[in-house]
Amino acid sequence: MTCGGRHEVVFYTTVSGGSPPQRDFEAFPVYVQADLMVQLQKVANQDFTIVRLDYVVKDIFECKKRFGSVRYRVLYTREGSHDDMVVILSAFKKKTPAITDGDRALASARLKDRRQQLRTLAQGATSSRPALTPGSAKRPKSPPQRGRR
Repeated sequence: MTCGGRHEVVFYTTVSGGSPPQRDFEAFPVYVQADLMVQLQKVANQDFTIVRLDYVVKDIFECKKRFGSVRYRVLYTREGSHDDMVVILSAFKKKTPAITDGDRALASARLKDRRQQLRTLAQGATSSRPALTPGSAKRPKSPPQRGRR
């Protein structure tokens, strides 16, 4: 889900294209989704006048909303050259105030997977470019195009 121009909020996506955090987030009541998304968008916009960064583990933060006895939680990371992108790694609800080690481990594993996906994409982008041949400043010749003279 993108919430605006350069500053955006997105969901972690698996290599196969699924997004468990998005599925879990969309199971929250609509008013909870709206409130959490406003908070996350403020983080992406770096507006910390109302929102505070609740640190969970290395590079992972928490956004939470309580309604009645239920606590809705979103674990996220910040990315981008100016930390202007929020990536939701996990979304869940619970009745206790503490985050379990399992919740932390899941978010950490998803962050590690996302970073690996980004490295793979970056390597694919650089390997698809024609490389300079050793000892030469010329690029390899492109294969001839058919149908053109």
